[in-house]
Amino acid sequence: MTSLYIVMFAMYTTIARVGSSSCTSPIHLQADSNPQTLVSLDTTRNMTGPFRCSWLIKASNTSHLIEIQMLNVYLSPISSCQMDNVILTKGIDDETIRVWCKDYMSSGIITTSSNTVYIHLTTTSDDVTGLIFILNFWSTMSQTVSGPVRLGPANYLLISLSILVGAVLLVGVIYLFYREYTTIMQRKEQTFKKKLRVRRQGISGASGLVNTQFQMEDTSSEKETTLSYLTVSPSPDCSV
Repeated sequence: MTSLYIVMFAMYTTIARVGSSSCTSPIHLQADSNPQTLVSLDTTRNMTGPFRCSWLIKASNTSHLIEIQMLNVYLSPISSCQMDNVILTKGIDDETIRVWCKDYMSSGIITTSSNTVYIHLTTTSDDVTGLIFILNFWSTMSQTVSGPVRLGPANYLLISLSILVGAVLLVGVIYLFYREYTTIMQRKEQTFKKKLRVRRQGISGASGLVNTQFQMEDTSSEKETTLSYLTVSPSPDCSV
């Protein structure tokens, strides 16, 4: 039944071909925008547990992400997640993205955050023969994934330089405004002093005219008084 299912499935999908059927090292597969199907039985057909086999799936475009859809996992009735499982990871021994086993199955599409992923099939059951799974994989355009922003030393250095440059520019602008304000106030002060000087000169000139006229009037009166006195006084020559 399993073989029949695989044959029928292969009629409608592209089966991923591998160059080697050995599990001594990860088997490399290349993903593109067209879905491909990975059937583990092509590699594990002649194996019996316990064993471990890994597949490396890499996008042909480095800016793309890998998407995975698990279609089915065929396990022994007595197996458990600790004994037999299929694990999706970012690296050969990196963080686990998803686990498939007898007690946990999901057929939803998984969009990873990397252009490279690993599929690890592990079994420790002695009675498991030809443990298989079937999944689809393809690559898609990367999208911005929201999450916490992590800053490193370079980021803090750039932020410090930006703050320093911003502070220098702010101080420069404040200084230019202050210098312009000081220049305007000095001009106003000089204009006021000029007006005050002209006003003082005008007042001093008027006072000088009044004093001069007063002195002239006093001098003329003294002259008249002297002449009158000389006229009234009789001359001794005239009496003779």
